[in-house]
Amino acid sequence: MKEPITKDVLDELNNAKTTKEGLSIIENKVEAYPDMTFKNFFDNYLAAHQNITLAEIINRSNVSRNYAYEVIGGKKKGGRDKIIALCFAAGMNYDETNHALKYSGNNELYAKNNRDAIIIFAFNMMNNNNPDCKTIMQLNELLSKRNCAELDI
Repeated sequence: MKEPITKDVLDELNNAKTTKEGLSIIENKVEAYPDMTFKNFFDNYLAAHQNITLAEIINRSNVSRNYAYEVIGGKKKGGRDKIIALCFAAGMNYDETNHALKYSGNNELYAKNNRDAIIIFAFNMMNNNNPDCKTIMQLNELLSKRNCAELDI
């Protein structure tokens, strides 16, 4: 059974006319899915993207190997910049990255924040195979050129 899309669930809750109808939506579309964790999310991502290994992602992310394994294994809460680096190295898109940030207990990327806007732009460039932004180093250079703090990895 596929997890329902958040907007669809919200629309149904907003349109529920009775308590019974609202509680039925909650039971069938909210409670039926346990709270997602970063570990579960990342495991699902890896299973769906078998063209890249966890070792490759960690290597590309420039995040300490031990730290990355602890975060991905659910033993440690990852810092926001490290989660962003792991997502970038995994080739995630903007939406996937925001889900990862949310599930890891971090703030999502916000387009009206200068630094976040640059990171979003870099993810879009990377996902469009732009050779100017394929590595964490290139992402950090882009941040630095705009006088923003580089990813703290």
